Amino acid sequence: MNNHTRCVVITPAIAREWLKKGESDMDELRHSPSMKPYQDFLVQTMKGNDAGMQRALDALTALPLDQRYIWRIISALKFAFGDFDSVLIDFDRDTLSDDDWNKVRSQESWLFARPFQLAKTLSIVFGKETAMKMMVDAAKQATED
Repeated sequence: MNNHTRCVVITPAIAREWLKKGESDMDELRHSPSMKPYQDFLVQTMKGNDAGMQRALDALTALPLDQRYIWRIISALKFAFGDFDSVLIDFDRDTLSDDDWNKVRSQESWLFARPFQLAKTLSIVFGKETAMKMMVDAAKQATED
């Protein structure tokens, strides 16, 4: 297939969990047409249908990069951080009400889970050691005054 293919074991239980998890307000993204090849693979896995799993895997393999899940993540990060300026975050911190600032910092905020998701993505793409170095270096740089 390619030189970076890993054997990813997807059990029916993992497939079921993936199909039901997620943030409720993100259902539109999870069930968008671009996710169909991924969902098909998971459904065929749950059914134990080897031929269906292979067809779904072939469909995934044929997808161009710009239609891949990983590209959606990369594009979202580019959109979110393309014009990043910490001074603007300082302005928001200093001008938001206490209630709004507490919402930004709460566990229910989308921001709370993102460091793990970014670290996991980096770990898959670059490997554990490189991802760890990237995250530690970034944390050091971000907290320097």
